[in-house]
Amino acid sequence: MKKLFLLVGVALLLSVLAGCQCPFCGKKECKSCCSTKTEFKTVSTDELEKIVNDKSSLIFDARAGKYDTGERIPGAKALSVESSADEVAKVIPDKNASIVTYCVNPKCPASDMLAKHLKELGYNNVKVYPDGIEGWIKNGNKVEKVK
Repeated sequence: MKKLFLLVGVALLLSVLAGCQCPFCGKKECKSCCSTKTEFKTVSTDELEKIVNDKSSLIFDARAGKYDTGERIPGAKALSVESSADEVAKVIPDKNASIVTYCVNPKCPASDMLAKHLKELGYNNVKVYPDGIEGWIKNGNKVEKVK
């Protein structure tokens, strides 16, 4: 019986440790600064492939710090949710520009947080690619190495 409780305890601990960790506050699946549901329009992998080929939108990788592997969806640039209005205006001068944000995967909140930040700065054509870099690679697409 003790072994069973020990195994259950270890399993619970591992499940907690494997959960999504917010890259901004460090909490597991926090509700205060992030959410796994997006309030923005989303683009599928097929749609993003067309955007990449046509260069019809600006694409931004919202990963930062230890979460940024240096791999990018082709044409994407890094942009942090902590970027100032002036920093954002330098890379996105047109408030009507078509913009797509992404991060790691659907559990990662960074792309939504960046999209929200851009919306608060007055950008009105922001979409999110929820599958992130992992979904892009999983679908057989190539990435650019920036580091």
